[in-house]
Amino acid sequence: MDFQTQFLSALRAYCTLRNVSLTPFHSLSNPSASFTSRELDSLWKGIMEQSGDQLFGLHFGESMQVSALGIVGQLITTSNTVGEALAKGASMVPLMAEGFELTSEVLEDQVKIELRANQEIRKQCPYYYKSIRDFIAALVIHELDGLINDKITPNKIVGPLSAHESDEYCRVLRCNDFQHADKMSISVDLKLMGIPVITANYRMQAYLKTLLLETSTLDLTQFESLKNRVSTYIMSNSYLKILSIDDVAANFNLSSRTLQRKLSEEGCSFKEIVDNVRKELALEYLKDRNNQIKDVAYSLGYNESSAFVRAFKRWTGTTPSLYF
Repeated sequence: MDFQTQFLSALRAYCTLRNVSLTPFHSLSNPSASFTSRELDSLWKGIMEQSGDQLFGLHFGESMQVSALGIVGQLITTSNTVGEALAKGASMVPLMAEGFELTSEVLEDQVKIELRANQEIRKQCPYYYKSIRDFIAALVIHELDGLINDKITPNKIVGPLSAHESDEYCRVLRCNDFQHADKMSISVDLKLMGIPVITANYRMQAYLKTLLLETSTLDLTQFESLKNRVSTYIMSNSYLKILSIDDVAANFNLSSRTLQRKLSEEGCSFKEIVDNVRKELALEYLKDRNNQIKDVAYSLGYNESSAFVRAFKRWTGTTPSLYF
């Protein structure tokens, strides 16, 4: 698997989703293009300036759940525990982002996961360094989720993060214990490393990936409206629960109120978009009779199967078990 090509492909897709024009970055549209560190620095500077989002790399990492399913799928199928998967995932980092590496060490009852970059990148490529550093930190947290089908909560985040951005780092990285330091690291409970990797929902995750790949082949003009971009983002990050409006708005570098207002101007609401995404995914998942109703309900954010069944009857006029 060519991880760098996969990374650039995901970046192109996310730029489109965030309404960042790729026209100034001609080489990014070429799947086989290769970049020097200086070129990557210029690329990330342009993306951050055009989007108005200095945390674009962080938000990209937060959004890459389904794009990374190929990586997570490989880890799931070749690892027995979270610790094994983390070690194998760390070996993939230099293949995806040249000049970076991920290390881990045990400190008493915790594991410290540290992200390092070589001196040239840290000193001469500040935009590339910040973006990839943030991207990998977010990716580690959110892809660990996919291994155990639950949300990971770090014990501590350490890094060269500015104070005015700390709230957003804490939201994405799910940790309020933030300390400033020269290098970026994430500390999690040691006991997490011994948890067996869960494979039960991998078939559903892979099915979602296929569905989204089919969607991505459609005319990109579909992403001109915020409604469609939000819908696609929610769907592409739905395999571990439906996102809240606060999380979606923050990833789009908007406040929740601004997002709701912009959607209202397009004649819809966030609640309606979520409902439509749930309906579409439910109908697709249940085509596979191997997917249990309770698993589909859980994956779509319903705490109880009965709530999902009521919603399904509202959508279709019948129950999931009788629909197909």
